[in-house]
Amino acid sequence: MTKDRSDNEDKRTLVEQLVSVERISFNVTQSVIVTTEDKIRLSLSSYLQNAKRRSDWIAPASLLIAILATLVTATFNDFILSGATWKAVFIIVGLGAAIWLIRALLFLRDKSTIEELIEEIKTGNRNEESQSSGGSI
Repeated sequence: MTKDRSDNEDKRTLVEQLVSVERISFNVTQSVIVTTEDKIRLSLSSYLQNAKRRSDWIAPASLLIAILATLVTATFNDFILSGATWKAVFIIVGLGAAIWLIRALLFLRDKSTIEELIEEIKTGNRNEESQSSGGSI
């Protein structure tokens, strides 16, 4: 045991010789939030749902690009349906994809940040609003 102590002292002496510490600053002030598990679950669920919605524009944008490329480059021939019908189908699907894309882009405006999530957990505002408007618990 004395050998371990002397090894530790040797290491400490070596560190003190190699590293010169000019100043040590302590920043350990913490803010403590006391809440219940269900409030944390609701806040995190809402945050994760918003985070998922931020990438929901990719599928309609890809579909719209493919439909537009088809409309620009294709010559629609008769196959089961007439060529004009095929073109109309692609135009309708393209309009649907455009509406889907616009709707997905509108959800991008809600940019929830970690700071907003923490504030929501502290105050519980969003949870109270969703419960009063008939949101599920």
